[in-house]
Amino acid sequence: MREYETIFILDPNLGENEVKEEVEKVRSVITGLDGEILDVEASSKRKLAYEIQGKTEGIYTHIKFKSKPASIGEIERVYRLNERVLRHIVVTCPERGKGTDSPEEQEAVGQ
Repeated sequence: MREYETIFILDPNLGENEVKEEVEKVRSVITGLDGEILDVEASSKRKLAYEIQGKTEGIYTHIKFKSKPASIGEIERVYRLNERVLRHIVVTCPERGKGTDSPEEQEAVGQ
């Protein structure tokens, strides 16, 4: 299993309970696909850099988790089908102890 991070932005008009429900849905999808939740950062309302679906604010949530690479497609599908999610992203965390620069980039800076 690999470590991943996901950030998703929810509709700012949702109430506190609705936000908790949406976060719990994502958690249950991850754990239902044999994933493991490592950390959940509390949701916070922030101003968006640009308007999305007519909204200028959004509720951000960050989740760090472990999962099989094959499960990521299903997690993203769940995001796309949820009308309350304005934007989402899932990224792979770099492995600990390994540089993220390619050998060519390391050569260019003399490492």
